[in-house]
Amino acid sequence: MLENTLRFLLRGLNPLFAVHYRRQFQIFRKVVGYGPNIAFPSRYHDKMLWRKIFDHNPLFVTFCDKLATKEYVRARAPGIRMPATLWVGYSAREIPESLLTKKVVIKCNRGCNFNYFWNPDSSHIDEVDRVTRVWMEETYGEWNMECGYFHVPKRIFVEEYLETGGKLADINVRCADGKALLASVILHNKTDRMIFGYFNADGSRSELDRLTNHTFYKSGQIPVDYAVPPAFHLAVNASLELSRGIDYARYDFMTDGESLFAGEITVYPAAGISPATPLGTIGSDTLVEESWDLRSSWFLTTPQNGWRRLYAGMLRAAL
Repeated sequence: MLENTLRFLLRGLNPLFAVHYRRQFQIFRKVVGYGPNIAFPSRYHDKMLWRKIFDHNPLFVTFCDKLATKEYVRARAPGIRMPATLWVGYSAREIPESLLTKKVVIKCNRGCNFNYFWNPDSSHIDEVDRVTRVWMEETYGEWNMECGYFHVPKRIFVEEYLETGGKLADINVRCADGKALLASVILHNKTDRMIFGYFNADGSRSELDRLTNHTFYKSGQIPVDYAVPPAFHLAVNASLELSRGIDYARYDFMTDGESLFAGEITVYPAAGISPATPLGTIGSDTLVEESWDLRSSWFLTTPQNGWRRLYAGMLRAAL
């Protein structure tokens, strides 16, 4: 009875949140497809918006920093390889010439898709300088209120180029506090040949692959007889270690078929804004929301102040 009363009272806070976070609520309704319940979140997208508003876990700043993430992975999963960081600085003009005599990847440590694949035969430093200046000026994360990015000190860095013979595959594992929920494999990522598939933690195909309306499938679906590479299981095991103590995140890896390389840790997949799976049907969001327990979030396990302390106590009791 008390829980139901608290849930009723919490839902009454939504109009106040809707006024204060008006733009976020409007974007949410337009893209996700329903009005969010932030005060007492239960669906995946509700929880993601709740995270952006309330759950400012300091570790999210680490995860939103590609360089700091490497240190986190190195401490938690020391057996997992990572592309070597060859140089860190503030301007592409400062990159040592010796590094530009071979293929490398030039990145910004804060943001998404801030990658430049340097080829000494065709790239020019003037172009790289122009691109990286735009990266450094970008206020990434502010529009969608992805707070983890706000306190990341911006850097430009050079990373080794992985020679994989075109066999590179992306493995993404969604985990909730030491439990693998869902994995995906992407082949030929970010090309017109991209194909995608969902997998269970044991490497078997997920029931989600019966769906035909997923945006990735516009580019094609991995054949049903596709066998995950051996590195898939290493990625799942590494994700379990990396995710302990984190209520939910996606752990990204790359493999050339055998070797596994750690990538990013994503706390705001698609900025937390994507079309919701219709009620009564199965989607990646519905599978995740069942195991994403906000009671293990930073906001509900760390003392809060003022009205947030009262709200956190009410939410914990209601959950």
